[in-house]
Amino acid sequence: MRSVPHWAADLSDTGGVVMRALFDTGDTDVVTIQLQRLPRTTRDGVAEGAGHDRASRSGPGAADVGPAAAVGRGRPGRGTVELETATGNLTYASPLSLSGEAISSTEVSEILSPSGKVNRALANTKRKTHHLLGLKVGNQYRYPLFQFDRERKQIRPVAEHANRLMECDLDPWGTLDWWFTENPLIGDQRPVDRLTAQALTEAEVDVMVAAEQMGMD
Repeated sequence: MRSVPHWAADLSDTGGVVMRALFDTGDTDVVTIQLQRLPRTTRDGVAEGAGHDRASRSGPGAADVGPAAAVGRGRPGRGTVELETATGNLTYASPLSLSGEAISSTEVSEILSPSGKVNRALANTKRKTHHLLGLKVGNQYRYPLFQFDRERKQIRPVAEHANRLMECDLDPWGTLDWWFTENPLIGDQRPVDRLTAQALTEAEVDVMVAAEQMGMD
């Protein structure tokens, strides 16, 4: 069997999706071009040469990410996560430390419970109703700290609003990526930064989420 020469080129990032063109030059008369869509959620964290097809994030759960992920070490203070998808595993570089910047179900209940009593079901209920973003790692969930107002013992209302709009439990890693991605609709700032600075509004969230959903249609 003859080898088929080929080469690849990454095209411009359009709407948060990187298009990769694969050129098959095995036939000098006909050039076959195959386009692959690299998801925004993994474009910075996919290991080179993984050899798996990439599924784009075109809606909640579109990448069919499995219920569990394994964490490895990446850049200092962060980690890489192996996401199980219908087309194979994807290596995702987490924008936050899942050990230092996220908490367990027990710790969530300590923050949110009026009495301070441990109630692990509380975090589970909030997650399933899309009020609280939870990331499954191994056999447990980790809940990013930026969502909480510890002084008021509550989920930040704007964070809760955004999580509900994006139905965060259907696409948790995509939702996490949304929070940490610069958005031109808020001056190229990241939603998470405006949230922690108490500058993010529900109106801004509505516009950003609506714009993203329109881009997916």
